[in-house]
Amino acid sequence: MYESIRKRDDGTTLVEFGLEVNAEVADVFSLLTTNEGLAKWFNELEIGELGANGHLLFIMTPEEKITMPIRAFEPNKKIAFQWDQDEVAFELYEIAGNKTKLVFTEQLTAITEHSPRDVSGWHICLKKLQASAEKKTYDFNKATFETLFAKYQKALNNEK
Repeated sequence: MYESIRKRDDGTTLVEFGLEVNAEVADVFSLLTTNEGLAKWFNELEIGELGANGHLLFIMTPEEKITMPIRAFEPNKKIAFQWDQDEVAFELYEIAGNKTKLVFTEQLTAITEHSPRDVSGWHICLKKLQASAEKKTYDFNKATFETLFAKYQKALNNEK
């Protein structure tokens, strides 16, 4: 997985991950834009209303759901949505008929103590998404998370 964390001139930090997925663009986009797809790699997310003026829901508890407006939507190309005070985006590019390049970005307005946890979580979720698209399983373990957390904590603190 390609990754980049860089401070921008406007004071925000851009986190970017890129990976190749052995699946068609439409299949990867379905994992990002359907409740059945989201359940395979990020079961706290739901589609509220799909489309440029739609929103996703983050399920805190069955009673508490946070609305996250969709900020960009192009079928089989891109979906971006609000993530707390920030924005995340998934962009898809066809490499070959059955291979997709997925580029994930998170624009961080400020680095907080929670930022390394979020970035580590996205790293793991992207691996789960890739595995789901390729009809494989991704085994998450706490040791992997802790290693990623330490790595991204160091990287993000260098970007402050």
